[in-house]
Amino acid sequence: MREILQATLRLSLLALALVAGRSTIAAEPSDRWPDYQIIMWQPQTRAAYESLKRLGITAGKITANRDDAAGAADTVPDPAQTDLIASGLRWYVENIATDFYSPYHKWTPGKPKNWLFLEAQQAYRDNPLSDAAFMRKPSLSDPEWLAKIRNRLTRVVTSNRQYDPLYYALGDETGIAELDSFWDFDVSPASLDGMRAWLRERYGSLDALNAQWGTNYASWSAVRPMLTRDALRRTDGNFSAWADFKEWMDVAFAGALASGRDAVHAADPKALAALEGGQEPGWGGYDYARLAKSVDVIELYDLAGNMEIVRSLNPNVVLLTTSFESGPAEAHRVWRDALRGSRGLILWDETGAFAAADGSVGARGKAAASYVAELRGGLGAMLIGSRPSEDPVAILYSPASMRARWIAGASAAAHAAGGGNLAVDGQSPDADILGFTKVLDHLGLGYRIVTAEMIEQGVLQSGAYRALILPQAVALSAAEADEIRSFVNGGGTAIADAVPGRFDEHCRRLAEPQLADVFDSSGADAASNIGEGKAILAAGKQPGRLQWMLNALGDAGVRPRLTVRSLSGEPVSDVEIRIFERGDATIVALQRDLADAGILGRLKSRLSSGETVQVTMDSEAFVHDIRANRDLGRLRQVTLRLDDSAPTLLALTGTAELPPGFAVGDRPRTTP
Repeated sequence: MREILQATLRLSLLALALVAGRSTIAAEPSDRWPDYQIIMWQPQTRAAYESLKRLGITAGKITANRDDAAGAADTVPDPAQTDLIASGLRWYVENIATDFYSPYHKWTPGKPKNWLFLEAQQAYRDNPLSDAAFMRKPSLSDPEWLAKIRNRLTRVVTSNRQYDPLYYALGDETGIAELDSFWDFDVSPASLDGMRAWLRERYGSLDALNAQWGTNYASWSAVRPMLTRDALRRTDGNFSAWADFKEWMDVAFAGALASGRDAVHAADPKALAALEGGQEPGWGGYDYARLAKSVDVIELYDLAGNMEIVRSLNPNVVLLTTSFESGPAEAHRVWRDALRGSRGLILWDETGAFAAADGSVGARGKAAASYVAELRGGLGAMLIGSRPSEDPVAILYSPASMRARWIAGASAAAHAAGGGNLAVDGQSPDADILGFTKVLDHLGLGYRIVTAEMIEQGVLQSGAYRALILPQAVALSAAEADEIRSFVNGGGTAIADAVPGRFDEHCRRLAEPQLADVFDSSGADAASNIGEGKAILAAGKQPGRLQWMLNALGDAGVRPRLTVRSLSGEPVSDVEIRIFERGDATIVALQRDLADAGILGRLKSRLSSGETVQVTMDSEAFVHDIRANRDLGRLRQVTLRLDDSAPTLLALTGTAELPPGFAVGDRPRTTP
């Protein structure tokens, strides 16, 4: 009987891994989020809720009952729910399974939020040769816990479905350890069983795994991962056993979230499951190639390009962001996030600055009233219903490269110091995508972020791309390298800021880089003509220069649809340009960069209070200023005064009549 149970466990864990791994299917598109939502996190009085609703806030939050023995208690509305119903506001259900998805970062009375993680770190310091500090409690692969959470989610969703909540939050500020902290979780028996099943599916045979890892395991049950303390001591550059374990941790995390999502859908097919407090790409399970497909809603802290990655990898996921501050800088950020795909805002307000208990509107509420009114008055719905324009540019998102860069650097530093000790605090590797996306956003060029799997499956051969950007892509599979080589030979342009493919996808250093025959590494900004295409190895900060990138992409046949210049004719470098398609109309969003935080930046902002620019399109069109509700006429060039915080939104159409869906509140239209 025990053998049967173990076999069943292995099969269930393998299925879970496949859900989170290469065979992941994206969450179904949702038509349940057509408008911009603004959600107050802290509970309010009924008077405050009613005041917030008049201001434009659409929802609040209730906290789930996590007492798995409570059952019927869920049918009794808590005070916040009662007041929300009375005020005519919706809500979402919070923290349903934080004890499972974020046990090392959750509120506990009388203790720091991360006290369990601090204990794990101390346990390692006390006994660095023991694995006890690296056993996650609970394990994300524990079948009993997975079943427990599925049952809890079923209970919570069933008891709330009559109210149609905005979404169900599986956990807040989730992670394998604390948030995205570096840590070797999880070597518990359940996790190792799941890892072995996943490795067996991936490698096909034990001989293949031994050949890659440089091991001689006689059975799958003997396979164990390499922890960081041991990987740092390696001198042969083969970190495969370590890197595969790190990837398995990402697989287990995403799979556990997908299991929760599926439980929510089973209890209510229309319901949405959410991940809150998303961190920067890196450790802690934050492989967004997997997470973007594991839930329906993701609330992100805007870090290291994670918004761009998620939106690109799964356009159907509902992105939310959080507002903590007030004033022009916060208004600028809210607008910028909306232009980058955020479909709503969670308000964090510990001091009642939006609305007091008696319902009076506070200073922060008054400061936010303008952008709340516009986003809720039609602009938010317009942006949600529009499709970001894509130019033929792809950017590789490579978690394998992030792992390879980290371990290679950490190993070298450890040996130089004569150590090999695990940095218990660690640091998260930078995705290195953000530097490139910033440049493209300022050039007004759309792009799509692609993964190793997508490249291996032939996305570069689809004819949709003329340029491929490889940010710090130091780890590539042979299949990836072959596809990139074929892309360049066929006429594509590949741009890299480091020699690509020094490691394979398992983080084993190669004798020669995978694409040594494509990229010339002899000097800075070396360009090679390969077949019909070109490979450019741009050293240092070259990719960050707008004109450099404009020229490189222009040579590849990728050119912006419009240009923004000063009145003197100089290129403008401090304006983000985003282009959307909505029916037969094109929407152009222009937003100035936020002024520097220093004294000079604030002084400049006060003195300038805007910027006048000339926008030149590649062809004539009828131009409509959407926010001003003003028709500007048929033009190829238009002069505009850009605000410091809010964007200028233009609709370009082929006819003088503005199509439906572009109205802003009840303001009258004006014409030249």
